[in-house]
Amino acid sequence: MYAVIMAGGKGERLWPKSTAGKA
Repeated sequence: MYAVIMAGGKGERLWPKSTAGKA
């Protein structure tokens, strides 16, 4: 899951900023 967020900015919109921060 985290890999998707880091790989593409689209993941940031799908997941809350809190999750992105942990990643």
